[in-house]
Amino acid sequence: MDTYHWTNLLGRGDGLAHVQFELLRALTDRPDGVRRVLDVYSRIRDPRETLALPGLLKATTRALRSGAGARPAIVRAVGDTLLELAGHRAEARRLLTGEAAAAQP
Repeated sequence: MDTYHWTNLLGRGDGLAHVQFELLRALTDRPDGVRRVLDVYSRIRDPRETLALPGLLKATTRALRSGAGARPAIVRAVGDTLLELAGHRAEARRLLTGEAAAAQP
């Protein structure tokens, strides 16, 4: 499910694209980086394993530093994405704990 949500975030053409660019640049600078990214796209590797929070924070910082004209769009897209991902997590938790079945008559 995480791969599905991660790939849905890509290609929107919003400010998140700047963060994605910086993240992919950092990953592909590593010797195994391209393989790790391809493994995520191929659903072999969980995106949370490759795209850990410290790397995402660094990529966001670099995107804000290098994308002067796009800063408002980057901040807006990151904020919207965090809210969206939190919603996915809450929904998954609700479904996994059986609250959905209990809520139905």
